[in-house]
Amino acid sequence: FLGWHLAAYRRFAARVRQDCEPLCDHEAFPVQASPLVRSPLAFGVRGKMVVVPADFADRYDAAEQRIALAHEVTHHRRGDLIANFAGLAVLALHWFNPVAHIAWRAFRLDQEAACDAMVLRGASSEDRHVYGLALVKSATGGVPLAACTMTAKTGLKTRLRRIVEGRLAPMRGGAAVAGLLV
Repeated sequence: FLGWHLAAYRRFAARVRQDCEPLCDHEAFPVQASPLVRSPLAFGVRGKMVVVPADFADRYDAAEQRIALAHEVTHHRRGDLIANFAGLAVLALHWFNPVAHIAWRAFRLDQEAACDAMVLRGASSEDRHVYGLALVKSATGGVPLAACTMTAKTGLKTRLRRIVEGRLAPMRGGAAVAGLLV
């Protein structure tokens, strides 16, 4: 299980690194565009960067671009990719247990909620609206489990509800379930 997911991530990483084009730097992290991704994502444990879709400049307006990049940089600053690999190792130990897969999804949703809260701390309702638009445009699937995408389709509704309600802090359910599982 772990080998399969690590191999999938390595193949994905190699293809993205081969096909990406440098765009700019955002808060000391290089931003690269790739036709292989459908939403912005934090990428790399070593050689950290943010990878955006090739049509990022066309699909996202300037405010959405700024907030999406801030979200991905927050993943890097928090060390979420390292946490994902550690969580994936725990999930591999319990691959047969459905509770472990539920805990993994809760853990990832809490990671995203924590980034949402950090990016939107003190944000106006207009900024929250822009953030919600960027989330909807970023809803995607098909990336390796260890990757930090701006959003996966499964947690989108929950995250949008939290943003609209102004309840941005993570629920800590994922950490509690993962801790209980370990």
